[in-house]
Amino acid sequence: MKRVLALLFVVGCVTGRGAPGPTTPQPGPSANPTAAASTTAKAPDAPEEPPPALRLPETVRPVRYRPTLTVVPGQDSFTGVIEIDLDVLAATPVVWLNAQDLQVSRAEARQGGATLPGRALPQPKDFAGIAFETPLAPGEATLRLTYSGRISRRDSAGIFQAEEGGRWYASTHFEPIDARRAYPCFDEPSLKVPWQLTLRVKTGQRAFANAPIESQQDGADGFTTVRFAPTRPLPSYLTAFAVGPWERIDAGKAGEGGTAIGVIVPQGLVAQAGWATEISPQIVPRLEDWFGIAYPFEKLDVIAVPLGRGAMENVGLVTYGSTLLLVPPGEDTPSFRRAQASVSTHEFAHMWFGDLVTNAWWDDLWLNEAFATWMTYKTLESWHPEWGAALDRVGARGRAMKADSLLTARRVRQPIESGDDMLNAFDAITYLKGASVIHMFEQFVGPEQFRRGVRRYLKAHAYSSATASDFLSAISAEAGLDLQPAFSTFLDQPGVPLVTAELRCEPGKRPRLELSQERYLPLGADASPEQREQVWQVPVCARWNGGRTCALLGAKSGSAELPARSCPKDLVANPGAAGYYHLSAHQERLLADGGRRLAPAERVAALQDLVALSHAGKLDHGELLRILAPLARDPDRHVLDATIAVASGLRDEDLLGESELPQYRRWIRDLYAGRAQKLGWTPRRGESDEVKLLRESLLEVLGHAADDPEVISDARARTQGWLADRRSVHPSVVLVALTVAAEHGDRALFDALHAAAGKEGDRHHRLLLLEAMGRFRDPAIARDAMRIALSDEFPVREAITLVYGATHSVETRGAAYDFVRENFTAMASRLPAREAAGLVTAGSALCDESKRAGMEAFFRERMAALPGGPRRYAQAVERLRVCAAFRAAQAPAVSRFFSTMHASR
Repeated sequence: MKRVLALLFVVGCVTGRGAPGPTTPQPGPSANPTAAASTTAKAPDAPEEPPPALRLPETVRPVRYRPTLTVVPGQDSFTGVIEIDLDVLAATPVVWLNAQDLQVSRAEARQGGATLPGRALPQPKDFAGIAFETPLAPGEATLRLTYSGRISRRDSAGIFQAEEGGRWYASTHFEPIDARRAYPCFDEPSLKVPWQLTLRVKTGQRAFANAPIESQQDGADGFTTVRFAPTRPLPSYLTAFAVGPWERIDAGKAGEGGTAIGVIVPQGLVAQAGWATEISPQIVPRLEDWFGIAYPFEKLDVIAVPLGRGAMENVGLVTYGSTLLLVPPGEDTPSFRRAQASVSTHEFAHMWFGDLVTNAWWDDLWLNEAFATWMTYKTLESWHPEWGAALDRVGARGRAMKADSLLTARRVRQPIESGDDMLNAFDAITYLKGASVIHMFEQFVGPEQFRRGVRRYLKAHAYSSATASDFLSAISAEAGLDLQPAFSTFLDQPGVPLVTAELRCEPGKRPRLELSQERYLPLGADASPEQREQVWQVPVCARWNGGRTCALLGAKSGSAELPARSCPKDLVANPGAAGYYHLSAHQERLLADGGRRLAPAERVAALQDLVALSHAGKLDHGELLRILAPLARDPDRHVLDATIAVASGLRDEDLLGESELPQYRRWIRDLYAGRAQKLGWTPRRGESDEVKLLRESLLEVLGHAADDPEVISDARARTQGWLADRRSVHPSVVLVALTVAAEHGDRALFDALHAAAGKEGDRHHRLLLLEAMGRFRDPAIARDAMRIALSDEFPVREAITLVYGATHSVETRGAAYDFVRENFTAMASRLPAREAAGLVTAGSALCDESKRAGMEAFFRERMAALPGGPRRYAQAVERLRVCAAFRAAQAPAVSRFFSTMHASR
């Protein structure tokens, strides 16, 4: 139920044109985005070469780039000149590069003291060919291109711009294949070479990039030329720059080499960067210590990008959507601080995983993202053990397995056959499954051996690129065990193992653990025989009082002898929840007493296993609900949150009939109201962050699931108080108050929130208001809220939450589906092209088999035309199907559970 506001920018886009920008003339792009307007080359008589299909040919390699760009925020185009030193490996009549939305106006090459005129071949998206009448000879050459391109206000890819406080800012996001929107280049991750960037910016504005500034000179034309130092070898997607009236906060120096750390923010927002300024220097030495390698680049700035999406690990200039990095003074709640620390640790870890050593091709993206995710948990565990990162890891593992249970799930190491495959790689499978599998094998071989393997890998491939085989070879060498076959079973096939582990004790024999595996499949999954017969090499561990053992289950079944003299009475399979698999036996017995024999992480994992068994039809859902009561009293917040997810899921998954709602509400109050009443709404002096987070969870479930009258009344009062005075409500409960009040609110409250959002100048507060406006349960109000996303009242990257918010409510998801159907073309044209495919979630949220055919008919062709759309469509259809199958199978069990409870009262 909880959603982090800072992540909302992942699904939106700017629509308004805003105030007019500077008027310096700039050539605009032509109708053919990669075609040349004119060049000095004579047209060759021979037929033109066909463009590459996906990868660039290997006849020419870059050696060094020297781009010079003129960028003016507020204008919709830029100009550029780029020189690329080349290594020509074979006689070449056409040099192929990547380019999109660029117009090359002049092309030439210098080779052997001669200048060879070239011409740009008109080509489709992604490629530009530079043809020469006389082929380039093998050896050194320098290509020089003059061109222009677009600065987008719709997309947050390539070079894009946004307005903050009435001022325009331009910045970049190039991963995976958007550097080609800024410069014609060899836009593939393995082609790492030095870059030296020069920016021409309006005098008075500031420019930042990957490397420190080497020189800066004001010109008589009103422009300042900023030349940056050459970078270490970088792939194109890790280059970055930003232009605008930024302010930079000096955060000091950190790490072994005294790296300069800075925080860059839009003008006037320095006061909102306090937490970022405090923690950024603390992360670097922790990572240096673990990797055994000093920070590998010259500087480290982080920058808050208005309306940016997510965060990006550009060398020396890490970009963040501004609400991930900034918050009004005094409103840095525990949730905000932990989220920012987590994101920053992830991005900084990339300086080693991804930047120092880069995946050779996008099929091995997990070498970047999974490792940075895994390293985040590892760092936070030692840095802030009180935060419970080990339990957060188990939660992430659960989300990964839920995504991986779909038959349409990607492999971690998915073959890349199209641009869509690259875009689809940035998902829970790559990040969370990849991180979970890494953790499983780290625990299997031993943390110290694993760390030595990582260090070996990084030192062997520093400032270069690598593959999965390179990494697994390094780990295997240090572990003294060839891990490649076992690890690859989790990389190269999708799905989650379902493992049965049974203890067998016979007189006169050592105790044995009898093991078997099958592919976990939820109800509604139409699996083929081949999919059902999948087998992994699964590291299965077990612990008991005084012992621990691990075995590799590489077949359908097997067994492991336990080094124990007698039959263990307290054996726990999957200790620490390190294994990436569900367990299918005895979990309900272990949790019947609240899981007293289990560590908190194991209690969360056991509950995840039971939820999965219920979704597979292997466990009556009523049996799952019966074990929640003792777990709901658990002292650990993470365990409590896991029970809340199950309890509130009954409402969110529409498992309740109207007649069961009163009993359901009483049941929720019985589980959680006592603890909530003790905590109240106002934090006490000296209260821990864990208690603050616990309060949020309890109040939310009571307001959302139990419709508790007292909580609703308190939420309304605090909402009215907050609208009048932003300081009147503690920041940690503002979102709970606003959303609970909205879910039970009327038209007058919606209008009040709407009016406040329209006047709100602070982006953080405006997002809180928009989040609440998307949570009204009245379908008529929800429709009016969604219409706002079609207007220019708010940037659509913010306002899209009004549409997605409606898909989360049983009462309004039908209205959301109808709205998307009626306005799909208008919505898709306003959203960033790569985010429009998210609209299909309005269909998958229906959870109704009778509506699947209509949903498929509407979305099939529309999604096929969107970047990343085909896979998003296939997964949305499957999610609808499995949700509907689960509801049909388990709703009667839920009904029986509440009928029995009612009869016993």
